[in-house]
Amino acid sequence: MIAIVLPVIFVIVDFAFIMAVSAGFAHAIVFVDLPSLIAVPLLAWLSAAAGFGFKRSFAAWRAPARADASSAELRAALAWTGSLAGWIAAYAGFAAASGIVLTLTNISVPEKVGANLAVALLSLLYAALAELFLVLPARTVAARRLADLA
Repeated sequence: MIAIVLPVIFVIVDFAFIMAVSAGFAHAIVFVDLPSLIAVPLLAWLSAAAGFGFKRSFAAWRAPARADASSAELRAALAWTGSLAGWIAAYAGFAAASGIVLTLTNISVPEKVGANLAVALLSLLYAALAELFLVLPARTVAARRLADLA
């Protein structure tokens, strides 16, 4: 379990460090954009689960943390996290490209450009965070445990 939780803690500490040395925590609200948050990690997770099956998705999600997981369950976890990573990348690319196109259509309104570009970039940030929080820790542990079983 520590192998899953520790990388997440590292990401949180890294983000806190970035906030502390750059803009300060008072500006943390600029990192919140509900449509991007829904569009990237949530829709990606739902899309992967819909294709994998919700029951199998939850089982694959839990497998890396279970000490008694079989090799078949760990392979399913690798397949699930690989699918989730693909969906996250696809939704992030779609959201970022859409945001940039919408920004460029309003380029004649300078006061909207910065905010619109920030929203486009937030979808990429959310994708990176979803990979760092959801995919990579589980995928790394599943791969390590599967290698240990071989």
